Amino acid sequence: MAGEVIVMEAEDMRDRGFYTADGDNASGGEFVRLCGHDGKLWDRFDGPTDTYDICVFAQDETDGVSKIEVFVDGVKVGTIMLDQQTDGRGSNDGDFTGFTLAGIEVPQGAKIKLKAWRDGGEMVRIDKI
Repeated sequence: MAGEVIVMEAEDMRDRGFYTADGDNASGGEFVRLCGHDGKLWDRFDGPTDTYDICVFAQDETDGVSKIEVFVDGVKVGTIMLDQQTDGRGSNDGDFTGFTLAGIEVPQGAKIKLKAWRDGGEMVRIDKI
């Protein structure tokens, strides 16, 4: 939706396989990180029905190529590969990179879900959506 920003803090979403950690560069000082090999985050979207750019802020480390799939009401709308290697070796206090899926139709009340898989030493740290 042009001009409107709606933020879902990852640590406020429901999860399986993630835990909340503190980080100097995370919005609000917290983010989520995978506990093991894979996990899920989800929540209901309470904004108005419209077409949005969905931006996932994740840490893209240099020691793996992890994957995040994004779903809206059960339909996969995109895959984010953490393969740009932009955020160093990874640290709870490291930077986060924004990955944008443009022009996604999101109805009010839709379930937004992220599925993540860890590769190598890349821990899949997610700050916000």
